[in-house]
Amino acid sequence: MLKKIEALVQSQGHCALATCPAPGAEGDGGPHVSLMAYCAAPDLREFWLATLAGTQKHRNLLANPRASLLIDDRTRCAGAPGQALTVAVSLLAFSDAAAEAEACRELLAKHPELRDFLEKDGAQMLRFAVRRFQFLTGLTEVFALEMEKMLDGSGRKA
Repeated sequence: MLKKIEALVQSQGHCALATCPAPGAEGDGGPHVSLMAYCAAPDLREFWLATLAGTQKHRNLLANPRASLLIDDRTRCAGAPGQALTVAVSLLAFSDAAAEAEACRELLAKHPELRDFLEKDGAQMLRFAVRRFQFLTGLTEVFALEMEKMLDGSGRKA
């Protein structure tokens, strides 16, 4: 099933990012959903996206680092069962400037149209660690995978 998840992630370039404000925050407290360009680490343990500081999603993530990504194949060939992947993620800081620069290079390699956006004042790279995958095929076939169960004790794929 991991191969199917990987194939879907690599075949697509955009996802819906759902964030929520911290409990008790001003406003209605409901989810905020944004269409985003993304790229994933080769081992699927991380996803990298970019936003501008001060946006609703950025404020939500700073207050509540848990979020969800939805990746689907809605542009697939007619007649094939649809696939959708929900990825439960947590925002993490980059370990250092070199790691952030590498994520930015990877995002630009997949989405060269983001170059001007990433050069804007306030552009922020986002690093998300995967907590869980939920893969749906058609309307009823669901497969869930916890990230910690995907790896053995040494951090390698089990």
